[in-house]
Amino acid sequence: MPRTDCHYYAHFLDQCWRDLRSAREKEAYELIEIEVENVRAYWEWAVDHQEEVEIGEALDSLWLFYDMGSGYQEGLNVFLAGGDHAARQSLDSGEPFAAGESAGLPGALVSALDRFQEAELLLRESRRILSDYDVPGNLAFVCTG
Repeated sequence: MPRTDCHYYAHFLDQCWRDLRSAREKEAYELIEIEVENVRAYWEWAVDHQEEVEIGEALDSLWLFYDMGSGYQEGLNVFLAGGDHAARQSLDSGEPFAAGESAGLPGALVSALDRFQEAELLLRESRRILSDYDVPGNLAFVCTG
């Protein structure tokens, strides 16, 4: 996947975030659903090439897409395939905030699958990392995960 495509899909998902949380949620969900194969390819490429900005732009929308569609296992597979790598890269590069968010979102998906002990571990790790930052919304999310 060319870098321009990666940037396109990151921006696409970032733009969908607002609509996914509004009266246009159905339209935004359907747009992502149409592009889901390309989105998966983008995600894998972005993670493999350590494109932290593009990963960050997509995290919330990608999580909400899988959560809204009850695609918990599929979303978890996508996040864990790239998320663990992304979290490690974020920590290695001195970007622990991204690592905290990368652990929290899969934790919520695991919780939806009734795998509460695993979810607790992921959410606890996310809280530990995020507690060093002034991000009350993110901390509230992982505390209620």
